[in-house]
Amino acid sequence: MSDSARATRCAADDGGVVTVQCRGITAKRSRCSRNALGTDYGGATPSGRTRCWHHLPRAGRDALDAAREAAEAAAWQEAIAIEPACWSWPVTDEIRDRLARSRDQTLSRVERAFAFIDALRIFDQGRCAVCGAPGSEVEDHCHWTGRVRGWLCRSCNTREGMDRHPDTVFGKYCRRHPYMILGIDEPYTGYGWENGAPVGGWWPGWGEPPDDSWSNNVLTGIGL
Repeated sequence: MSDSARATRCAADDGGVVTVQCRGITAKRSRCSRNALGTDYGGATPSGRTRCWHHLPRAGRDALDAAREAAEAAAWQEAIAIEPACWSWPVTDEIRDRLARSRDQTLSRVERAFAFIDALRIFDQGRCAVCGAPGSEVEDHCHWTGRVRGWLCRSCNTREGMDRHPDTVFGKYCRRHPYMILGIDEPYTGYGWENGAPVGGWWPGWGEPPDDSWSNNVLTGIGL
């Protein structure tokens, strides 16, 4: 079977993704059964379009490595250019009025609480503070300070916990989150914290954070 015919058959089998069998010869003098790298990974060198990684010549591997490094560098530059969605949200006069009411000691505690909630909801409109998607469901907080930072979608909340680089969109969010933008310092109710710690959370440059042992967590001692 010719390479073009084999590619057509593979395209039908793989849902339209064209693959070509490697033209390399194994030590047993048989045709290599692996797929060629194709245009996605082999575009940097012609041999990569018809050979797998194991049968690429050294020059082809070097060219492929250089192409991958360039693609990763470009992707990184694109990633660090992204800013959190909340950075572009306006702080309107209506929000400022609600924030002022939330600090007015002549009002009852309940009235101040509702004013604070109104200010936050007018500001984020139920959107994720990182990606801006509607339907934010998770109240994000700093595990070190115990202070609330904002509301995130479940995906961004999970990724924020794994992404520790200060230049990514998650690092930028942790440095300047909705509660910081609005000047709100609120403890997360899942902790037993009452007195303030630095608003904004830990980030590289502050030194190593203390052990997040959850020793102050309200669930401590119940077997979880």
